[in-house]
Amino acid sequence: MPAPRRRAAAAALAALAALLALAAAAPEGPYEMTSGGAVYKLPQDHALHSKHPLYDKSNDFMEWYYFTSFNKDEETGEPISLFWVLNLQGWIKATEQPYNSIIFSGHNMDTGFFTNTVDMPPKLNAKGSASGPGFSYVLEDPKTGASSNMTYDHAAETWHFKSASKNDKGDNRPYTLDVTLKLFSPGYIPATAQGIETEGVNPTGDWNPETAYGLSYYTIAPQCLLTGTITFADGKTRKVRGTAWMEHQWGNFRGPSNYHSRYTWSWGRMDNGDLLTLREWANKDAKDEGNGPADPSQSRFVYLEKLPGDKGFATHYATGPSMRTTTAKNHTIANGQSFTLFQKLDTPRGTFYLAPEFKDQQTKTAVGPYFWEGVKYIYSDPQLTKRVGRLFGEHVEIANKLFDFVRQAPPKDLARPLNGGLPPLPEDVAAALYPKRAIKLDDVKFA
Repeated sequence: MPAPRRRAAAAALAALAALLALAAAAPEGPYEMTSGGAVYKLPQDHALHSKHPLYDKSNDFMEWYYFTSFNKDEETGEPISLFWVLNLQGWIKATEQPYNSIIFSGHNMDTGFFTNTVDMPPKLNAKGSASGPGFSYVLEDPKTGASSNMTYDHAAETWHFKSASKNDKGDNRPYTLDVTLKLFSPGYIPATAQGIETEGVNPTGDWNPETAYGLSYYTIAPQCLLTGTITFADGKTRKVRGTAWMEHQWGNFRGPSNYHSRYTWSWGRMDNGDLLTLREWANKDAKDEGNGPADPSQSRFVYLEKLPGDKGFATHYATGPSMRTTTAKNHTIANGQSFTLFQKLDTPRGTFYLAPEFKDQQTKTAVGPYFWEGVKYIYSDPQLTKRVGRLFGEHVEIANKLFDFVRQAPPKDLARPLNGGLPPLPEDVAAALYPKRAIKLDDVKFA
């Protein structure tokens, strides 16, 4: 047989063998063979989910990419903090897309300089493949000169953020950001041990895992190396290098029955290399940010303990009353909003005390109220003399229904029916049933 035919025959036999192997691996019968129940599939879940049938044209949809970072100006040595978020929510009829916003802030921790900008580019364009080598999202707003390009490279595990604005209206100031985040140990982790976060206190209990109603998928990259440049409104371009914390969150959690915007959130880096993050939700009786009362059942705490050498991190999760904050002092800004910036933090890993590095790090949202996103320090003593770490805190003003203003699509019935759409169990089997014989309880005493 000629060589070309032999090669073709060999290729055909190899293909047949592969098909036979696949057929042999697939069991007969009703077996789920797609997801296995895994919560995440990476790198696909790094991409936007706004076109998925669960979220497309959903008023309750929200998704964001977020990073904050502690950096050093490589020329002057000055400490510079950066915050950037791309936020998608709800549905806009005119653009047939979610409402888009880009929020940025920067802070010189030596001089006290603080700047922030909020832009709302009307259209998002996507390029690449979620399951391929990577993707990018481009947003532009000709009216304000805002532009943003976020690119993910799976092979290199890098995220590139190129964002700029000429917006100088109100509290906004122009900036140009061009930074790359490179993933380092421990890689990506879920925000909770279960992989999904219940997004806010929900008095009705109608969370729905089939529609992601009231729930959030939530991945974190706790340690990224940030390199690049930042240009503030003064026109000076600074070359920066530092450590960044990145998050990606999505779900249908803007529903009317869960208080998704009533929270305080933080991530911190301890001086010994450990990392932590926490979220505390306020319940329906809260009248101001953090002045609760908080609902401990919804609190969550993650502590990443750095292991010796290059072994990575041991991740410890905790929920409920084992983690809670107590307000020591509020900070009130010019419009009367109050933020709980001085806090005692009780955790399974010890008690810490949190205080802002600079009190006025608030940003005005597109709907009016402010939120506070900025640098705090972590202390081991209530006198605030023994600093053991630094932290980024986020405090949301809860008197308003923040982020609930975009509802242009027809309502979707995403909440879980409290009866599951089924009749009640027959009363004759639901009634208490106890044996007629006496039950011997031994000599048990409860404290």
